[in-house]
Amino acid sequence: VVTAFHFLTIVAFKDIPLTSSLDLSRLIPGLELSRAWLDKLLSLMFALLVYIAYMTINRKRRTDFVIFPVMVCLCGMGLIQILRLGYDDNSLAYLVYRQLVFMALGFGVFVGIIRFMSFRVLNRLSRHQALYILLSAGLIALTIAIGHGKAGRAIAINLGFMQVMPVEYVKILVVLFAASFFGRRGAVNPTGVSSSRALPYVLMIAIVLSLLVIQKDIGPLIVMFGVLATMYGTATGRWLRVGLAGAFVIVAAGVAYMTHTPSIVRTRFDMFLHPFTNSDQTVRALWAQSAGGALGSGWGQGSSFRIAEVQSDFNFVVFSEELGFAGAALIIILYAAFAWAG
Repeated sequence: VVTAFHFLTIVAFKDIPLTSSLDLSRLIPGLELSRAWLDKLLSLMFALLVYIAYMTINRKRRTDFVIFPVMVCLCGMGLIQILRLGYDDNSLAYLVYRQLVFMALGFGVFVGIIRFMSFRVLNRLSRHQALYILLSAGLIALTIAIGHGKAGRAIAINLGFMQVMPVEYVKILVVLFAASFFGRRGAVNPTGVSSSRALPYVLMIAIVLSLLVIQKDIGPLIVMFGVLATMYGTATGRWLRVGLAGAFVIVAAGVAYMTHTPSIVRTRFDMFLHPFTNSDQTVRALWAQSAGGALGSGWGQGSSFRIAEVQSDFNFVVFSEELGFAGAALIIILYAAFAWAG
């Protein structure tokens, strides 16, 4: 995978002059280096991260033949994609090196968990259910109070040297809460026998999700509801209640659409239903994705960089355009394999 990553990096950008430089002053003031040199360094650093993580897993005899390779593939493809966008839009070029820094931090956490996690540690973590839910509610409330974003939504907090989206940490905290809640109460029953001790769980989760409604951050709201509802159904066996909760969410979405409260719900639906009259950004993404055909235009040969916020909101479109249906299907298969293994 690492060899393929380096090969794709060279082939995709073979037409870029080796003398071109990259201004990295947004990362380190005054830093400007040769792009060809940085690309080689990028490949080397990625290879080193993968090697260290793999050796750690191997030493612990916890080698997994699906999750780790899939994770490496997705990380490598993500780096290539951001690097590719940086050659067409120099304002995005620094993102790939910032991404590598955060990826290194992620690999560090990954290795740390594997080396130091034990049943004793898990037992200690499961004692702090109230702390997880309080931190979750506090982070969302803090974002509502001092956060900033677009379209009237407060989704990020500016720390000066970087911006953070607290909701990403809330996702982890609520899963820790759910796992510890059912684990400590012995409610997990794979035979499907129902449990009547989950009312505090429902109330706590309702508080967190209600804050997300106030924040108008609908995407994470849907993701967290789906995960937490599945965990509830798996733990208690009461799938009928999960189905009823899902039906309630659908009805609530319909009411929100009709009443424009919050307005972001209607905006998102209209962008999907009638993109040509509501979202130039979505239209550009649809055209780019459809232009890919079966095998794509070729890596580095597309025009997805013309889409606003393509590096975050429409990154899948880049793969669809330049690698076609084959490349897009590969990514979906990788995520499916990741979910199945999990």
